[in-house]
Amino acid sequence: MTGRLDQHKHFAFLCLGSILLLLSGCATLPDPVSERNLNLECVSSQRAKVSYLYVKQQADTFVVHGRLKRRYKYRGPIPGHVHITLIGPTGEVLSEMPVLYMQKGATSRYVDFQLPLPLEPPVGSTLRATHHPSSHDHAL
Repeated sequence: MTGRLDQHKHFAFLCLGSILLLLSGCATLPDPVSERNLNLECVSSQRAKVSYLYVKQQADTFVVHGRLKRRYKYRGPIPGHVHITLIGPTGEVLSEMPVLYMQKGATSRYVDFQLPLPLEPPVGSTLRATHHPSSHDHAL
């Protein structure tokens, strides 16, 4: 009986150690949104919704990640395209980039996208993800 009790104690300590390690790792990750006071804007269309947007810093690069969800239940690709716009703190457009995305399958209701930013976002700037329901007017 004591052998079984020892196994439970070891398992409990292993679980506690894993949780503490995970929490300490999460606490040390830089958060560019709060550190740089970035504003994130999602602009959806009638056909699809930009359901979330976040920014990660990977080495010296800032990468925008997001998800586009279909508004209606139908099969086929989510039409249109997404633009990521970086707007400076004084309102000037610093960069505007189209995003390529691929749907996982015909029945999937969402697509994930990501795009490395061409420049470091200034403190107080805005990142805007806009879904346009029509095709892009120039090659991506």
